[in-house]
Amino acid sequence: MRLLDAKVAVDLTRNIRLFAEGQNLTDEPTRQYQGGVRNWVTQDERYGRTFYIGASLKW
Repeated sequence: MRLLDAKVAVDLTRNIRLFAEGQNLTDEPTRQYQGGVRNWVTQDERYGRTFYIGASLKW
């Protein structure tokens, strides 16, 4: 399982920052196992990729 997240931010001024973020870029499923045994899957879900863009302000 290879999870890959990325975030980049750019300061426009001392008080304004723009950002873009991507989570689960490799589209890996979420899996949990009972007792660490790989044959005993207790959770197997796929959430897909998620992307965010935004701005932050400092006063």
